[in-house]
Amino acid sequence: MATDGSWGTGDEPADGEAHMMNGPAPDMLSVIGTDTELHRVTGHELAGPCPWCGGTDRFRVNTKTQRFWCRRCSPSEHWSDAFEYLQRKDNLSFAEAKAKLEGAILPPPPPLAPPPPGKGRDHGPVIKTYDYVDEYGEVQYQVCRHDPKDFSQRRPATEQDIQRAKVEKDVYISRDPDGSAWVKNLDGVTRVLYRLPELLARPDVTVFLTEGEKDADTVAGMGLLATTNVGGAGSWQDEYNGWLLSRHVVILQDNDVAGAKRT
Repeated sequence: MATDGSWGTGDEPADGEAHMMNGPAPDMLSVIGTDTELHRVTGHELAGPCPWCGGTDRFRVNTKTQRFWCRRCSPSEHWSDAFEYLQRKDNLSFAEAKAKLEGAILPPPPPLAPPPPGKGRDHGPVIKTYDYVDEYGEVQYQVCRHDPKDFSQRRPATEQDIQRAKVEKDVYISRDPDGSAWVKNLDGVTRVLYRLPELLARPDVTVFLTEGEKDADTVAGMGLLATTNVGGAGSWQDEYNGWLLSRHVVILQDNDVAGAKRT
């Protein structure tokens, strides 16, 4: 944007060191892909919702200079290039973004800093994860089994989570060796039953409701239809009932107080 408040051409060079590669600048539209929907407003300039802060046309791309800018969340009216886009989108260093654009295979991102003392429970290493997926097979959250024996829950981190973690002390992101990012809570997730697609695919089969994911997998390994819920017997929620309406359900309870209450 020009200093008089009007829209600039987008030809302004970014402040600071220029990001150079062998050959022409990376095509911004290819880098952005389906992250947002853009429409042309001038010969070289396109506009649309910002991939990070939304809106309708606050996000601008100049196809001549191959730079982008958002009038709300870009710092100091700064037009940025494809490297900075990937750095922000994928939480990469400049070297990693450059390597990605050059087609190199990137190593897994390093783990982010752990929560400071007193924030959450400490667990041993994860030895097994159990995916809770919706009816379309999309992972909504996971239960993690730790050694020594303990359990925790986590959900896939969104781009908003990753950005918040940079400025808010109460948001912590962890990464697996494959680079997947997770938040150690179930805020905002859709609660589903374990092995839900199998439950829906066999509507006339008896359901065995177990006390945990390991037991459900064991029962399923016998050719039976099994499920459970996150947190076990003491964490059943009314929203789960809809998945089992008019079904023949056999409850395999643990021999404890919580198991007795389940029946």
